[in-house]
Amino acid sequence: MKRLASFLSILMMILPLSALGAGREFGIDYSRLSTKSAAVQARSLAGISALGATWFRDVYVANTPHGLDDFVNELRMAKQLKLKLLVELLPVPDDFDGIQPENGGDEFFKVCGWRSGSRKLSLIDLNKFSARIDTQFAALKAAGVTVEAFEVGNEFDLICFNGDVPNGRAATQAEFVTAVRAYAHYLKTSAEAIRKYYPNAKILTFPLAAVLNERGGGMHHFSNPARMIADLRNLDGYDYLDNANYHVDAYGLHVYPTRGRIAKTTRDKMSTVAILNDKPIWITEWGLKPSLYPDPGTRAQAAAEFYATLDEYRRTVTFGPMFYFSYPTGLIDASGNPLPDASAILTP
Repeated sequence: MKRLASFLSILMMILPLSALGAGREFGIDYSRLSTKSAAVQARSLAGISALGATWFRDVYVANTPHGLDDFVNELRMAKQLKLKLLVELLPVPDDFDGIQPENGGDEFFKVCGWRSGSRKLSLIDLNKFSARIDTQFAALKAAGVTVEAFEVGNEFDLICFNGDVPNGRAATQAEFVTAVRAYAHYLKTSAEAIRKYYPNAKILTFPLAAVLNERGGGMHHFSNPARMIADLRNLDGYDYLDNANYHVDAYGLHVYPTRGRIAKTTRDKMSTVAILNDKPIWITEWGLKPSLYPDPGTRAQAAAEFYATLDEYRRTVTFGPMFYFSYPTGLIDASGNPLPDASAILTP
C-alpha cells in the first residue's frame, strides 16, 4: 500500500495536466500589461503563449498617456499569438464625475493592500461609463481585434473594489439592495454595449471574491455574495441576467486555496456559489503563492489536489476556462525559463 500511495503521489505531481485537468482550457492573467513598455508586452505575451495558455486576461486602464492605443496594441499582439481574450470591465475615476472614495486609510490598507479606498458603484455616472466603453469597443473593432469574452466588474462583493460594501461591519439589507441595484445597472449598461460591438462574445458577471471569514478585524465583504448575482433574476421587475437585449453566459469566481487546507477551502468556495447552478462557473483568478511552497514538488501536489477537488463537482457544475493569477509570478524564473512546477499549476 505504501508503494501504491507513493506511486500515486508521484503521478499526481508529474501528470496533473493530463490526468486531472483533462478537458479544461487555461488562461493567464497579466493585469494592466498595457501600461508596460511594448517590449515587456511582447515578451510577456510570448511567454504566456509558450506556457501553453489558450486564454489571456487583462483589464483596460484609461488614465495612462496613450492608454487606449496601448491597450489595443497589446490585445492585437495577443491575437497574433492566437490567444483568446477575456477583457475585464472596471470603473475608472473619470466615470464618477469627481466623486472620491470615503473609506481609504489604514484599515482599508490592512484588507486590500493599498490606502486610497474604493468608490461606491452606486455613484457611478453611467452615461460617462457608457461613453467610455463605447469608445474602447469601437477602437478594438476598428483594429480588427476579436474579444471572446468580457467580465463585467471585479470582486464587487468586497470593499476593495466597491465602496458600497460597509467598512468593518455587516451590511444592512438596505445597503445590500443598493449594491445589487448598482451592479444591475452597471451590468446592463456593459452588456448592451458588448452586444452592440461583439454580439458573439460571452458575458460574465463580476467574479465573486466570496470571502469566507472576517478580514482585517471586521466585516469588509458581503456574507451572502452569490445573492448579489441570484437577485438579479428579478430585481425591480426585470431580469438582468437574461432578457431580450442580452444573456449572461457564465458566473465568475476567484479561488485561492489555503496551504495545508487545499481541498477544504476549495470546497468552501464552491459552496458559496451553489445557488448559481444554471450557468457555467469561470474561475478567472486562482493561484498558489510560490513563497508558501519552498519544498520541491509541494506546489505541484497542491495544484493536483486543487484540480482533483474541482473534479468532484463535474457532474453538477460546468467549468469554463481557468485563469492563473498572475504572470510572471510563480511561472518563470529570472531568465524567463519555466519553473519546474509551472506545468503542474496550469491545466489544459
